[in-house]
Amino acid sequence: MSDFSFMRSGFDNIQDAVDDEEMKKNVVSIIVKFAEGALKTASKYALHREGSTVVLPEDIKRAMMLEMFLFKHRDNLLEEVEALKEELFDENSDDDEYLEDMPIDEDSDDEEMEFTESKCTCAICRTMNNIYNMWETLEITSPYEILLKQHIENMC
Repeated sequence: MSDFSFMRSGFDNIQDAVDDEEMKKNVVSIIVKFAEGALKTASKYALHREGSTVVLPEDIKRAMMLEMFLFKHRDNLLEEVEALKEELFDENSDDDEYLEDMPIDEDSDDEEMEFTESKCTCAICRTMNNIYNMWETLEITSPYEILLKQHIENMC
């Protein structure tokens, strides 16, 4: 037996830890970027719905479904994810700084609003209204997409 490739000295453990930490940062950054795109779409859809000023869980679910189709095709995606990663994991940033100026609506009505589809005829609203039909045609190409699809389907 002359193949000792299965043996490790322990020195690679440090590199493995660095690689694992970098992988975690990459995954978090990608998920945040995905959610950012979905939340922007959900808020636009909610604003186009007559009389609505609130983003509902169904708005978010539909927007996440749409984001599954759009995410990989976004311009400058790699650069934006890298910039977001730097912003998220910058050791010198003050994370709570932006929260100080955020208004808090203490009088908000916690009564759950009922979802209705938007009657707007813009491209976003038409797509969001038909997203369940499109969802059936989604082609999954990676294990991450399988997980996202399962979680999105279990929402609401």
